[in-house]
Amino acid sequence: MLLEPKNKKDFPFYCLYGHFSSEFALFCSVFRVIPLVILLGLCHCSQRLIGKEKQREINDYYDGKTYTLLEDVKISQEEVWKKGSIVKIYIESTPSLLKLKFYPVNESRESSLGKMAAFIINEDAKKRQYEFEDVEEWVALKFAPYDTKSKKTKK
Repeated sequence: MLLEPKNKKDFPFYCLYGHFSSEFALFCSVFRVIPLVILLGLCHCSQRLIGKEKQREINDYYDGKTYTLLEDVKISQEEVWKKGSIVKIYIESTPSLLKLKFYPVNESRESSLGKMAAFIINEDAKKRQYEFEDVEEWVALKFAPYDTKSKKTKK
């Protein structure tokens, strides 16, 4: 036997005791679907500043190159990378940030902890997609290509 609430104000609390009607079941199922629809909508709206495939191509391009810092980069109170430090770089893209990171030239990217040289927030970029040329301009603001031939040697 299905017990119904005596008054409609008690309707949402009635299922706490194991008694609920088909109307309440419908209410609960709709109530669960609404957050799911909102979450899917938000995920769809969050678009990376650089697509995953394009990011791989850009990082493959920068993988074989070596750069020097054009200015000091302060990572923390104790850690400062000095202007002229020789590093390798890579790009990370998330729905909210585009990050320009670097790591020491004598370490591999997989084993080192990347240091962030600069970032762009998605809201500041007006949801625009970044191309390879945009990334090159951005890299040129922080890094200069390192030429091993111009390296001075002691005699």
